[in-house]
Amino acid sequence: TSVDGNLEAVDAAVAAGVPTVSLGESIDHPLVDRVLAADAEASQSAVEHLLSRGARRIAIIEGPRSLGLSREAGYETALRAAGLKAPQQLRVHGDWTRVGGREA
Repeated sequence: TSVDGNLEAVDAAVAAGVPTVSLGESIDHPLVDRVLAADAEASQSAVEHLLSRGARRIAIIEGPRSLGLSREAGYETALRAAGLKAPQQLRVHGDWTRVGGREA
């Protein structure tokens, strides 16, 4: 269940003895484990894979402005290593939902 950073809901779950894990960095609670993704490495690897298959115009759907910076860094690192740039028209804003991805 998603609590979207609602610390009251997290506190209630922890108090009720519900095992709780946060995916990402949105919740910082001393009794909640967190699972973090290797965002920069993952996006770099994805772009390198596309490059290895011949793609040269690779877009990125960016997430919320304060999040996803390491994903963008991995994207840019892979493109730079291949001697390519990421034109602004290939950087599209989304909200990391399926609907947002479709709309982007």
